[in-house]
Amino acid sequence: MRILLLILLLLHGLIHLIGFVHEFQLANVRQLRGKLSVPVGSIGLKVLGVLWLATTVLFLLGAVQVLRSQENWSILVLIAIALSQLLILLYWKDAKAGTAANILLLLLALPALKEVRFKSENESLKQAMLDQAEIFQPDSNRMGELPAPVQAWLLSHAGGHLSGKRYVSLKQTGSMRSKTDGKWVPFQAEQTVTCNPAAFQWSVRMDMAPGLFVLGRDRFENGKGRMLIRMLGLFSIADAQGPETDQGTLVRYLAEMIWYPWFALSPDILWETIDEHRAMATLRIRGTEGSGVFTFNDQHRPVAFNAQRYYDRKGTSTLEHWHVEMDPTSYREFDGVSVPTKSVVRWDLEGGKFEWLQLEVTSMTIRENRQP
Repeated sequence: MRILLLILLLLHGLIHLIGFVHEFQLANVRQLRGKLSVPVGSIGLKVLGVLWLATTVLFLLGAVQVLRSQENWSILVLIAIALSQLLILLYWKDAKAGTAANILLLLLALPALKEVRFKSENESLKQAMLDQAEIFQPDSNRMGELPAPVQAWLLSHAGGHLSGKRYVSLKQTGSMRSKTDGKWVPFQAEQTVTCNPAAFQWSVRMDMAPGLFVLGRDRFENGKGRMLIRMLGLFSIADAQGPETDQGTLVRYLAEMIWYPWFALSPDILWETIDEHRAMATLRIRGTEGSGVFTFNDQHRPVAFNAQRYYDRKGTSTLEHWHVEMDPTSYREFDGVSVPTKSVVRWDLEGGKFEWLQLEVTSMTIRENRQP
């Protein structure tokens, strides 16, 4: 798709040189007979010649930005399209065929522009979340009150990294699907998490097919959750919020504590011992509450999380069993903290098990200051 875009920008841009050459009488151009929809006079023709050249330059600059993978290429191209179409309307009898190229470029540039704006919106929301965050300072006296498997996990995998943390940044890759027999769709995501107060923002891009992508944002802040999904950045295909979404995002935050284990010492969590390998955690934030059971192996590593979470059924939600399985062999150390990097998520529904998410953490950074 990128190569096609480059070829289209180069060819369409260079074709506009014909108008410049014609109006400045640099050569005999048979493609343009000079019949305008509106008479402009001799000076006006020279101005139009300059506009033909400017349009060429804008399209070529857009191509350069695409080649350099600069996100702002769409702005240049949209300006070029507007200028190009204005000229085509003036030279309609000779240049009307160029409208098709402009429409095709418009279909490519608009989603790209919307993606830039969606990312900018994400950055603003993330920064606002970080501006509210403070360094997490747990009560170390709580360690002795935790269930034995949780204590062993913290001591062996977090070590001396249980305080002084402000936020965590993660990059992720993986694939997901919307139904049991559905196609697995690859995605790339970034996530930022704070623990004081408890909040996260997850931004994702899913590539459905060449030229067809979905942008998503999942947020949890002040005990409230919201998920927004847009096709091509243009059309909202999901905008979930309300009590069920609040509970779902809180349970997600609780499960993902495996990446910020110091939060286990938060006073917002009530721990209960089940047995030597399992413990239940109940998290309550501003009236939103959720619980889940962590399972630990003999190496004191969390290997599973089970909870009741709301499952969306096209407008209605029902509490269903939600299962996260962590790969115990995927543990890596980031900034002194050992975390699982691979996990699989599924729903255990009445009709059977529905594995819908395969995720891998590719990088994780723990921050203590206010810099993003």
